[in-house]
Parts: sequence; structure tokens; C-alpha cells
Amino acid sequence: MEIIEIIENYFQNSSYNIVEIVTKGERSNKIIEVYVDKEGSLDIEDLVEINRDLNKLSEEAEDIRHISKLVVSSPGTDRPLKFFWQLNKHLNRNFEVKPLSGEPFEGKLMEIGGNQMLSFECIVKEKNKKVIVNKEVRFSDIEGLKVKISFK
Repeated sequence: MEIIEIIENYFQNSSYNIVEIVTKGERSNKIIEVYVDKEGSLDIEDLVEINRDLNKLSEEAEDIRHISKLVVSSPGTDRPLKFFWQLNKHLNRNFEVKPLSGEPFEGKLMEIGGNQMLSFECIVKEKNKKVIVNKEVRFSDIEGLKVKISFK
């Protein structure tokens, strides 16, 4: 069985979701990074347990001799959100939003509505004044959605 198949099978009946699997390195020296998340809180103990389980299961993989490292992590704020269910954890946080059409913008996620509508509070300059405007966009109409880190 291939390592990716083993990883996918592991998560099929769990509360965790694979956000992304990244393979890096050369053919004979691969690193596999597995990014996981869940609707509730995800803590370090969860990641340690998953990492231990997957490393143990990976010993059964046919392609294991080419893998030098298997890392399990949460997506972190440097990775764009990919799933609608991930947004509940980020209400009232600032985002960089890249819509499929129109200009990218920054705004605070104020509301998650029906039909996957997201409401953002944005600060824009109009006639040398800062004005707060609300922008609504459907999740499916967003190409990229990334939490913006602020150091205030």
C-alpha cells in the first residue's frame, strides 16, 4: 500500500480532516507533511498522537524506503483556509481575501451566514478619511482566504 493511501485511510473515520498533504524532496529522500484540522480545538497532544499512529502505520507502506520524514501539523495561519467549516474558529479575525473576481481586500470576518455568505468589515479610504464598509462574499467565490496576523 502507498503511504498517501495509508494516510487517507487513517483519517476516514476520525474527527480530523486532511487539509493538505505536501510531498517534498528527491525521489529517494522524500518528506511528507500532513496538515490536519478539525471543527473543535486541535491541540499538540492530538498532533503527537496522530504523528505516532501514522509513523507506525507507514512502516507497512511499500514506498517507505524513499521517505525520510513524515510530519503531522495543523495548517497554521500561514496557510490559506480551504474549507468552510474552518471559518467558525476565526470569527472576528482579520483576513486577506482574494475573490475569484474583483480586487483583493482585507477585512474582519464579522458573520458567517446561510448559503456560505461571509460578511467582512473593511476599512477603506474615501476623501482622505477612513470609512468602515461591509463586504459580503460567498465562500465558493473566494480563491484565497488567509488569516492576517496583526501585532497590536
